[in-house]
Amino acid sequence: MILRSFASNQPYTLIFAVALLIAAYLLPEFSSIPLHSIGYSAEYICPKEQWAVLVLSIVLTIVGGLLANRLFNQNEFTNTPVFTPAVMYMMVMTTLGVTQLHLPTAASNVFVVMGLQFQLRIFKQPSILREVFMSGFLFGMAALIVPSMITLLPALIIGILINRSFTLREISLAIVSFLLPFFYWLSLSYLFLDSPDYILVTKTISLDKYQYLQNLGWLMHVFSGMIIVSLVFAFRQFTMGERSSNRAKSARINAILISIAIFISFFLNYLLTGYWLLQTVAFPISFITAYWFAHYRYSVLAPFFFYAICVVSIILSFKMM
Repeated sequence: MILRSFASNQPYTLIFAVALLIAAYLLPEFSSIPLHSIGYSAEYICPKEQWAVLVLSIVLTIVGGLLANRLFNQNEFTNTPVFTPAVMYMMVMTTLGVTQLHLPTAASNVFVVMGLQFQLRIFKQPSILREVFMSGFLFGMAALIVPSMITLLPALIIGILINRSFTLREISLAIVSFLLPFFYWLSLSYLFLDSPDYILVTKTISLDKYQYLQNLGWLMHVFSGMIIVSLVFAFRQFTMGERSSNRAKSARINAILISIAIFISFFLNYLLTGYWLLQTVAFPISFITAYWFAHYRYSVLAPFFFYAICVVSIILSFKMM
């Protein structure tokens, strides 16, 4: 019943997703949620009070979930509007958040969703300069906050070349707009800081081997395993799609390109900082698996995995108490 409500056009069901999200953050004690810091410059402007961090994280997660759902429905990945993208995004972000909370990543995910909204509009229309500029600029903002997101630039350029013939002006605009947030940051640092520090990533080298993933606990490994298996099943159905128009194919291709770029960014972040940022991959996981869960009628396994993920997610939230 729950999955059927979110996989149909019933707008009021989204209210329950928001309520569940807030409960997942407020049920654990404030002091028990680990605030992750890995040495990004964006971390220095984040609030230090626990309540402010949690409130800001809730706001960013809700905004990201609603934008992801809007992106999914506006580009007609399904025949009717659904709300599984918002539910999955909020569930994955909150479950990973009670284990490893990192505000810059939550903010970066919002910019990724906003940038993809403009990238999916790039097709064979006469002019795409506005779409290219906005997608490049928003992806650049995501990369400024989380530098490993520089992988979004090649994905954007490849997406343009797949949909259109090579035009130097469009490719140049994509590169310039992507770099524009970095120029703004350099200028503001020079003007307002007495001793500006232009280093975006600081890596701490230790002789002790970093065993974060191995130390997450068996329940978190179960949750991750179910997410990965769901992603494998969902990816096959997502690539095939129920719509065969050229625009629908273009939207799926661009979404897959950005998803691949984010997964590469996940591993690149480890090379840059030595840490794994789990919330980095929340958007592609939730977006692709949401497609599978929205088409649960065509799969016997989809409802089973959805409810299993929900149960484990709730247990993980309570275990932090």
